[in-house]
Amino acid sequence: MSRALALIVLSCVALAAPAKAAEPRSPQEQTGILKLAEILGRSHALRQVCRGEEDGFWYDRMQKLIAVETPDDGFRRRLVEKFNEGFGAQKTETPACPADADSRWRDLSAQGAQASRALSAP
Repeated sequence: MSRALALIVLSCVALAAPAKAAEPRSPQEQTGILKLAEILGRSHALRQVCRGEEDGFWYDRMQKLIAVETPDDGFRRRLVEKFNEGFGAQKTETPACPADADSRWRDLSAQGAQASRALSAP
């Protein structure tokens, strides 16, 4: 199920790209991107507990989101905080790879899809 989540998140990253880098995000857009950062953090933690701590797949995606977004220092800090919050929460909830990992991937995928739809709404 991680492939589906990867596609959703990569779509979100593409949708999150600002039309003009100089234009700041609206508060609603920032909220959606922060939610996406949290989902990436949760995904990173779950993937690490199931595939090993050296796995950086979702961490790398977070770095790409930051690179695409080109946030100011304050928003960048908030993005990193949300990623870390999601990571920490997921690590607390699942310190070892759970038997229902596929179900958890589906849940994260659904959350990613919802964040994606919110970001792409007019």
